[in-house]
Amino acid sequence: MRRRMSTFGKRVKRTLARALGALLLAGAAAAGAARAEGALATGEPPDIAEDGVSFGFSYGYSTMEEARERALAECRGQTVASDEVKALCKVVATFSGQCVAVAFDPAEGESGFGWAVAPDQAAADEGALAKCRAVSKPERHGFCRVEGRACDSK
Repeated sequence: MRRRMSTFGKRVKRTLARALGALLLAGAAAAGAARAEGALATGEPPDIAEDGVSFGFSYGYSTMEEARERALAECRGQTVASDEVKALCKVVATFSGQCVAVAFDPAEGESGFGWAVAPDQAAADEGALAKCRAVSKPERHGFCRVEGRACDSK
């Protein structure tokens, strides 16, 4: 079990880097016209420490439906998440002209995870960190960090 969790942590970091790069490219491609729709999808099992978590977000889309579809596709496309976790993916927030942040404790086997949508990036970051800390062990509060963020513009 320990080996699986260690491999999981390494894969999460690699996949996050790839997913964030893809999201930045998708956002830049979609930003050509006056587009400002975004969405966040998560797959959160009852035991995140044991099973992990999946997420995806989108921004800069011309319609909310496009934003929702992209966020779900990103969440369901995470290569480090199990099929069971990906099956739990659902849109948990939509936004227009706002910012999104996702935070978690990067240590293997820890439950810290949170997200937020807010009018500016600082508020979204703080909201995601607060949610991460709220579900993590007290001694792990300081380890929560924002791992994904973006702002949607009008």
